[in-house]
Amino acid sequence: PVEVQGEPGNEALQDPPQDASEHAEDRQGGARRNFFWELTAVLAGAIVSVVPMLVGLYTFLLTPFRKKQLPLNYETGTGEGAGANEYFVAPLDAIPVDGMPRRFEIVADRVDGWNFIPHRPIGAIFLSRQQDDGTSPQVVAFHATCPHAGCTVAFSVDSDAFLCPCHNSSFSKDGEKMDLAGRSNPSPRGLDKLQVNQEKLASDGEVWVEYVNYYTGRKEMKPKA
Repeated sequence: PVEVQGEPGNEALQDPPQDASEHAEDRQGGARRNFFWELTAVLAGAIVSVVPMLVGLYTFLLTPFRKKQLPLNYETGTGEGAGANEYFVAPLDAIPVDGMPRRFEIVADRVDGWNFIPHRPIGAIFLSRQQDDGTSPQVVAFHATCPHAGCTVAFSVDSDAFLCPCHNSSFSKDGEKMDLAGRSNPSPRGLDKLQVNQEKLASDGEVWVEYVNYYTGRKEMKPKA
């Protein structure tokens, strides 16, 4: 018989046999890798699910606080003794002594979302200085918004009255609803009178006003939330 011999060098190309311990290590390494990827997938899914919930909860709870308007203290306004919704408008000397109403803007620092907006006008009022009683100055404040439909009134020197340019509403210096010749007055009430901090006025000569917006088109004064 003829003996067939293998080609030389084939023995070197064959993989060496592996024992049982090496197979066990491979299985353990694969299990660890699978566990790592499964854990990563679970954590990623949890983050994707929880983050929108946290954002929604944050928005729901903190929006009223983030949009709060903060009273602004000018250099002449100390703020001591002022109420939470009161704003420093002007020093007493800025108001004419003849009783003529003068328009002033209500200015406040505002926090809206992540933005801080300083010195932002949020509304307007009219101030008039009344006859002093000999002991303390008297200042009256009226909202500049017409109670009929929300337009801004202006004081007319010729008519000696507040006039609305939108629907011909008119009001006296005292804020009372009035009818001028040739003008009908559709306003359901007089101008909205605002509270003036008389203590600050008498002690510091500063006009602090409780600025409140009211619903229009109603006979009664109902503050907006």
